[in-house]
Amino acid sequence: MVKSMKKIGLFVVTLICSFFLITNVSAADEKTLNVYLFHGSTCSFCAAEREFLTEIQDEYPYMHVIAYEVWENQENAELLEKVKERLDSDSKGVPFLVVGDRSITGFSDEREQDIRAAIEYYENEDAPDIVSEVLNGIPEEEQESYESTDLVEETKRENYEALIIAGIILFAIAFVIYLYHNSKKLK
Repeated sequence: MVKSMKKIGLFVVTLICSFFLITNVSAADEKTLNVYLFHGSTCSFCAAEREFLTEIQDEYPYMHVIAYEVWENQENAELLEKVKERLDSDSKGVPFLVVGDRSITGFSDEREQDIRAAIEYYENEDAPDIVSEVLNGIPEEEQESYESTDLVEETKRENYEALIIAGIILFAIAFVIYLYHNSKKLK
């Protein structure tokens, strides 16, 4: 009986350690794709694109959307022009979306497919972050004047892995305590 308890205890400890290793590996594999939306405050196409990006967030959990309003914020409008210059884009108007080194202007059903294709392209590829590169080329004191908003807050994404692991650990501890008490009764 004691040998079987030792085997079970060893199994439980091995199981717990393997869960910690799996969690660390999966956390290291997570990547983020910054998607930048330049929009106008009263633009209906911009509002529709914002809604679309919010709707597809669950499909692309690695996507992080950062929005810049350009009609009422002159600094953001200037940033948009610098980004367009860097992308060699002569596009006019908003919404203007930047995914990696790709830009998409306007919004329609066809653009939805273009947006999905751009996001999916970078699912397995390293994406350049053009807007970040442009911002890094701007003096830090000027960067503070740009106002961006996260379309989907990172804190809203819940991580159930830690909860599951904690539950398994508690179950394993309770099981070992149960076995320990039962072994004392047999003596």
